[in-house]
Amino acid sequence: YIQPSSLLSSAIATMTAVAVSFPVDVAKTCMINDGNAGQQRYTSMVQCMSATFRERGFLGMYKGVGPSFARQLVCNAVTFQAYESLKIAFWREEGHEESSTLVA
Repeated sequence: YIQPSSLLSSAIATMTAVAVSFPVDVAKTCMINDGNAGQQRYTSMVQCMSATFRERGFLGMYKGVGPSFARQLVCNAVTFQAYESLKIAFWREEGHEESSTLVA
């Protein structure tokens, strides 16, 4: 069965991962597209991130975050749920009682 705690954990993990990693993905995409324009504007990741922040502001670092968040939320929800379900199945297979404390 679906465990709400597992879904909540996956949502929190997803929000944290996206909040931390998405600005780097935006800068990476800017640098990749910068090379296609002929003359390179950015020389480093730090310079690209600071220029993006200056030009677009804080929210500019999260442009396009919705689809990425949705994709990762589904992936993490399935992963966490599968892990929890398999952990319980193996716990029972080993002959432990359901009332026993299940440790991760």
